[in-house]
Amino acid sequence: MKTLGMIGGLGPESTLDYYQRIIALYRERIRDGHYPEFIIVSVDLRKGLDFMEAGDLSGMGDSGRREKYTAQNFANEVIGVCGEAGFGEPPVLVGHSFGGFVVLKAAALSQKPLGGVVIVDFPIRPPPLQKEHEAKRSLVRRKETYSNLEVALSRFRLIPAQPCDNQFILNHIARHSLARLDAGWNWKFDDHVFDDFELGNIPETLTQAKHPLAVIYGENSALFSPEIISYMSGLLGPNVPFVTMKSAHHHLFLEQPLEFVAVIKNLLVQWKRLAGPN
Repeated sequence: MKTLGMIGGLGPESTLDYYQRIIALYRERIRDGHYPEFIIVSVDLRKGLDFMEAGDLSGMGDSGRREKYTAQNFANEVIGVCGEAGFGEPPVLVGHSFGGFVVLKAAALSQKPLGGVVIVDFPIRPPPLQKEHEAKRSLVRRKETYSNLEVALSRFRLIPAQPCDNQFILNHIARHSLARLDAGWNWKFDDHVFDDFELGNIPETLTQAKHPLAVIYGENSALFSPEIISYMSGLLGPNVPFVTMKSAHHHLFLEQPLEFVAVIKNLLVQWKRLAGPN
């Protein structure tokens, strides 16, 4: 039989997971008691990562904290990172969920050109729905301190809840979302980050963002009802790509990472073509 191959490089966790899946499928279909010949080629992803920047907003991950968090502060943090990163071309901002709001706000405030803005599963609601949503929105639940790492990891959940077969990705996120304290283990984020936080007039912010814009959302996302999809489509107009990822939920790049990358690459190609030669 032919030798199978796989290009790895994201790390041993993902490479091992995919290897085990491929072997299991092979043994399920070819019941001869053998294992296939297999070649794994590792690549240096650092070369690709040099063209990207993924930072933690204040109050999240390993960043510092503020006494009060505002939309303008978050947006200015994104703009500042873009300025310090030294990109050779205008950067493309990609933000998921609340991050979608942040990159939209950054695009509205930025005085420098951007290559584009991609809003990923962040719903822009009709005003009555937005008012109702804000009235029901509860504060972030106060964090607990766990006695050991295993207990803390067992408490990790996606919000809103959804299926995700890529458990190795969830394990990685969970482990790197925790910090060890004298009393035990605790989540890194500041649980006061949304105290008295104001989104402002999102449709107005949208009109201030004079850059190429695209929306990606999951077909089964709990945040994208038919009413919201219809409202956003009308608000954004026919020239804004509105991409549906089939069978995906809110955390779409966790359950379909390769498909998500393909969608982003396609958008970049479209914008590059529309921009014409430099």
